[in-house]
Amino acid sequence: MGFQASYRHSSGRSGCQTGFTLVELLVVLAIVAVLIFVATPNYDGVMVESRLEQERLRLATGLAFARSEAIERGQTVSICAYANSGCTGSDAKVTGGVEWAGGWRIESGGELLQRAEKQEPRLLIKYECSSRLVYGSLGDRSSSANEGSCEFKFTDPGYPSIWKSLIISEGGRVRMESSS
Repeated sequence: MGFQASYRHSSGRSGCQTGFTLVELLVVLAIVAVLIFVATPNYDGVMVESRLEQERLRLATGLAFARSEAIERGQTVSICAYANSGCTGSDAKVTGGVEWAGGWRIESGGELLQRAEKQEPRLLIKYECSSRLVYGSLGDRSSSANEGSCEFKFTDPGYPSIWKSLIISEGGRVRMESSS
């Protein structure tokens, strides 16, 4: 029992031709163009969400560092919007929030512990409480704006429906929320 293969050309051509016809190539190109057209707006939104999340995680890490330093040192630690003059702003509640997109600094007793500079030029970071956040020696948020939780809101002006936030409780704990 052996298998025999026989090859027959249905056309009268002398050799096999491989490849795609022009019509097949044009159909594939049209499908690819439609997919790109549909996917591009979604891709932009994904990239914005990714940049917001990256910046939110950077600040959350800074807040965790500031809180742990306050507990470890047994003294207050301040985190404020980046400025060359240090964390000298008021603890009073600020209407409309304070812009933190330029970065932030963490200090204790006048000593600079950490500085984070602006990473994403388009993003806005607003702190809805005061011009600085102070952690007490027990890790609690100790400032005169202690009425409930305070919020950092991360947005991109080009995509107002996409936002992320960090909410700091009076006890100093951080919670994350987002638009999606």
